[in-house]
Order: sequence, then structure tokens, then C-alpha cells
Amino acid sequence: MCRRTASRWQAQIVAAANAKAAQEAAASAASATEAAKNLVLVKQALVVESLRSLRASMKDPDTFELKEVLMTDAGSGCITYRARNSFGAALQGHAVLSVPPAPKAGAKSKESIRFLVESQSGFSGAWNRSCANQQGEDLTRTAKRVLNWD
Repeated sequence: MCRRTASRWQAQIVAAANAKAAQEAAASAASATEAAKNLVLVKQALVVESLRSLRASMKDPDTFELKEVLMTDAGSGCITYRARNSFGAALQGHAVLSVPPAPKAGAKSKESIRFLVESQSGFSGAWNRSCANQQGEDLTRTAKRVLNWD
């Protein structure tokens, strides 16, 4: 085989390998995007289930009024609501669904998903870490629609 033919052959192999690598990278990016979308859906479902539980735990669930649900960029759910207490006074309350970041591959997470309301131990720290001064997606209308609370 002459040198020119060998160089052409090597160039074709390199080009084919690069094309294959580009295809694999595109497929990996697509699956990563799909995985990220699925993770967001799971977190939204957790927020909805947390809202159901929160409302059911009220002394008078019919007075529960959802004011705001924020899904932070970090994935925590920050809930503001109003409800009547035993004396009939309408009070504002807060709850936080704290979702720890996914552990690195092969590592186990030291944290677990926690749902806390203001009256529980650890709420203030969780709210300050997960919700205070955070940005994210307002899920209030979506949650009300899913739960038929319009």
C-alpha cells in the first residue's frame, strides 16, 4: 500500500470515528435532557403530593388557600398558604419540600427528601437554605389546576 492511500485510509477512519463520537455525544445530550425533564416532573409530582398532605393535615381543610408554590432552580418546593386555626383566625403559613441534589455516580446521598411546615423542628434552616431569596418557576396555577383548587 502506498503512503498516499494509507494516509487517505487513516483520514477516513478518523473522520468515521469523529462522526460516531458526534452521534454518541448527541444521543448522550438528548438522554441527559430527557433525564433532566423527567427529574423536573418527579419534583413537581412531589410538590403536588405534599400539597395534598398539607391540606389534609389542616384542622379545617376547606379553609386552606394556596397562595404560592415556587419550584426553585435547585429543585426545592416553597409553599405559602393561608388557613384558619382553631379560633377561626386566618393565618399565613409556609412549608418547604427540600430535595437534596442528586449524588454523584456511585455515591450514596446523605440527605433525604424532607417536607417541613413552620411548626416543625428544622423548618427555619430548611426554609432559609432552600427558599429564602431563591429564584425558580411559579407552579401555583399549575398546582391549583392539577388539584382542582381553582
